[in-house]
Amino acid sequence: AGNTSPIWHCRTRPPITETMADLEIFEMALETGAHVHIAHSSLARGFDLAAIYREAGARTTAEACIQYLCLTEDDLARIGAKVKCNPPVRSAAEVERMWDRLGRGTMAYISTDHAPWPLDRKTRPQIFDNGSGLTGLTDREDKIRGIEAGADDFLNKPIFPEELFARVNSLLKLKEFTDELENVESVLFSFALGVE
Repeated sequence: AGNTSPIWHCRTRPPITETMADLEIFEMALETGAHVHIAHSSLARGFDLAAIYREAGARTTAEACIQYLCLTEDDLARIGAKVKCNPPVRSAAEVERMWDRLGRGTMAYISTDHAPWPLDRKTRPQIFDNGSGLTGLTDREDKIRGIEAGADDFLNKPIFPEELFARVNSLLKLKEFTDELENVESVLFSFALGVE
């Protein structure tokens, strides 16, 4: 038995376990001179540690997957195993710290976590009975279904921070413009009611 709800995927893989793994591999880089790269870092601290070890003479880099910039533990609890990945998604505060590190340029790059599972392996009631990893859209049929579901753009591998920032900034400008139009519409509607 035990706890098998989605949030327990995160609780059984706390941040300290990832940090300890980063430290171990960074120490190996420092000792051997080998270049080590941390794949799928879900913690801003991983990028901080890579920088500390680089300053000490090690060749260390790290990357993050897009989900660690967009999804939180709350999403896993709400959506379920479709968001299950390793390392798990983290708190909203950690996502903010990840965006900070992206903005500072400490991430080598951003990747996707293309780990396809049949739907029946991502929808089981007990979180530990589900596969880990997020499915990306790679073939034409998937992209067409995505567009039909409302997507208007796709990110392709590798994801470069500059491209991601440009896309996010563009979407924020569009949202700001849309919000202004809604305000204007509201004012015009109020004015029309007053004229009536």
